[in-house]
Amino acid sequence: MTGGELNELFILRRDLRTAEELLMSLRAAADVPGVPDVSDAPRANRPRDTVGNLLSEIDDLSARADKLRGEIERREASAAAFIRGIDDNQTRLIFRLRFMRGCTWKQIARTIGGHNSVNSVKMRYVRYLKSCDAMLPDVT
Repeated sequence: MTGGELNELFILRRDLRTAEELLMSLRAAADVPGVPDVSDAPRANRPRDTVGNLLSEIDDLSARADKLRGEIERREASAAAFIRGIDDNQTRLIFRLRFMRGCTWKQIARTIGGHNSVNSVKMRYVRYLKSCDAMLPDVT
């Protein structure tokens, strides 16, 4: 597993969080008093008004969120195996918080405590990945 692959997983998680927040907003906007719930109606039969347009956006965004969930699930297993292989407890926790929980570097530094800064947490991450690269056999 490379740093790039781990970062892609982090980005997927961030994108999913954004999509879920947008979905909540769209669903709240579509929940207008006095308007019948047509969310189960076939797309072609929905009214083409504001609620109908919102429902169409909800459908599209829901499909995107489902796709992101599937991609995250596919990548999670290899990331989890990689992280379990990290011997140092603190480094393993940094990787777990970042890539399995989607925490920011600031949240990780605060969680770890012990006067760790954002930069020190990032450096620990970078150093670990460099050490992994150094362990790879030279295939030239």
